[in-house]
Amino acid sequence: MNSPQNALLFLIIFINICFAQQDTIVYDLNTGNYKIYYTSEKEDGSGDTLITMDFIPATKINPKIIGWVDFDNYSDSYIYNYKIMNGEESEQNLYRFIIRFGKNISVSDLSTNGWKSTRRKANINGIYGPINEWAWSADQGLEATWSIDGFILESNGLPGIGDVF
Repeated sequence: MNSPQNALLFLIIFINICFAQQDTIVYDLNTGNYKIYYTSEKEDGSGDTLITMDFIPATKINPKIIGWVDFDNYSDSYIYNYKIMNGEESEQNLYRFIIRFGKNISVSDLSTNGWKSTRRKANINGIYGPINEWAWSADQGLEATWSIDGFILESNGLPGIGDVF
């Protein structure tokens, strides 16, 4: 191939690369959201259509947690009570609430609020570690300004500082 043919081939490839539709994710500095652009083939097969959507990261919440502990003389155990709130500025619902505790602590769930609860081992970096947790979840979750109490655990473990998220 001679030089003009190489130049023409290069120009055709360059234009193809520049103007070809590519799937893209762009971070919007003003909102902190992501814009997602992708193409999808039309159902009738007549070509592609560009689809645009906004993705709001799960970090746009403003949760507040209130907790208190009572001692039950009859059962000789501590009763841990929690209330969660989703702040006014939250752009997303809260769907999950998790409390972590040591592996040797006996814990029972006495919750009364209707959220689904599960006791599980926490997966840390792909390895089951010495951390246990209670996790509650709800299908609808808490909208901004909503709150719910009734997260109650009974335990022989003394009150202390732990992870709640």
